[in-house]
Amino acid sequence: MFRAIIWRENYKTIYGTPIEELSSVLVIRHAAIAMVMNDAFWAEYKLGKVEKIKDQKTKKWTEVNPFRVAPADTPPQWAGYTLEAFLKSGGIILGCNMAFGQMVGMVAEKHKLKQDEARTKALEGLIPGVILQPSGVFAVMRAQQAGCSYMVAS
Repeated sequence: MFRAIIWRENYKTIYGTPIEELSSVLVIRHAAIAMVMNDAFWAEYKLGKVEKIKDQKTKKWTEVNPFRVAPADTPPQWAGYTLEAFLKSGGIILGCNMAFGQMVGMVAEKHKLKQDEARTKALEGLIPGVILQPSGVFAVMRAQQAGCSYMVAS
């Protein structure tokens, strides 16, 4: 996420290009798929513990998605480095549907649901604006075919 955001900021600083005129695509896949789930999903399915992410203040497993929005006390220069700020500024977030199956599995297991019912419930926990793709590989390839450059970030 950091690289997708800083690229646009660098273009603005160096070339004066407004961020709204730059298209940045972020593909969330594999083990990172929890990043695209909302706070309610994080709390219900204990994703802080699953992902081993602790709240910086309480030192307990976080119950909110730390990538969704920045805490109120975040320094201004870093406050926009969040998924919701990225989406609001025109960024595109594509999610791997294969990886999303992990979230569906959590829902199915907890609520004893069939896969289709669990998927419907899991989709309610997806951050609005995130677009699921068949796979992360498909998302990257289609973005490249549309003119995007690929940068490995993990």
